[in-house]
Amino acid sequence: MSKLEITDVASYFRKLRYAVGVCVAVCACVGAAAFGITGFILGGLSGLLVPAALLWLTVVFVGIAIYLAMFVAAWAAIWVIAKWFLSEFFRF
Repeated sequence: MSKLEITDVASYFRKLRYAVGVCVAVCACVGAAAFGITGFILGGLSGLLVPAALLWLTVVFVGIAIYLAMFVAAWAAIWVIAKWFLSEFFRF
């Protein structure tokens, strides 16, 4: 969040005002359709946190993707080395 220059709640709402507005409207409408006035209120409140949650999930998923890529690359290297070693070892 510091790269987006978000340091407090006021800067969060100032920097992400359009995203927060869209999320509040969508969550409030979905909540109202499912649970009436209670869903409208709770959906609107939960819509305030959705942009921050999406940023956090994006960072988490990018970290997972990087770790998974390193894992797959390591296993591919092990597989290539093992295949090369066994082909040289069992050559007749």
